[in-house]
Parts: sequence; structure tokens; C-alpha cells
Amino acid sequence: MPSADELSALLHAELAERLAGAYQLIAELTGQAQRLQARMEELERQVRGDSPDSSRPPSSDSPYKKEAAGPVAAGAGEAAAGQAARRARHHHGARG
Repeated sequence: MPSADELSALLHAELAERLAGAYQLIAELTGQAQRLQARMEELERQVRGDSPDSSRPPSSDSPYKKEAAGPVAAGAGEAAAGQAARRARHHHGARG
């Protein structure tokens, strides 16, 4: 970045050219910042959203965000029942 002394030594035409370039760069960076802001907002909506308002499948919804308790995940009850049966067999001396 040029100092004030360096800029004062430039001819009027050179200053005008540099100023125009600076304005063009500002416009490009402003547009890029606006696009990035919109993209960030879109990604934040996707992260916050559950399956009804996003492209995510229901299985990816957090079980902790639900107000009402939903059905137990398929197979969870079967796994717990199998574990209880193994404990009972082991406790009674049977191996399985």
C-alpha cells in the first residue's frame, strides 16, 4: 500500500487510474462477501433443520430435539432382549 507521500507524487491520471482500480476491487470483494454470506446462511439452515424442512433423511434427526418420544429404533428392543437372555443363561450356568 503506497504512503501518502508516494500518492502525492503521482500524476492526476495515475491517481485516477489507481482509484478506479481500487473501486473495482471493492465492488468485486463486496459481491464475493455477499455470496459467501448467503451461502453461510444456507448452510446454517441445513445444519439447524430436521428432515421435514431439509434434504436430510428422518434417520439423521437428533433424538434429543424431539418434543414427543417417538418409537424405539428398529432392532433396539431385540438387542436388549438378546442381551438379557445371554445374561440369564450365563447366570444359570448355561452357555449359549
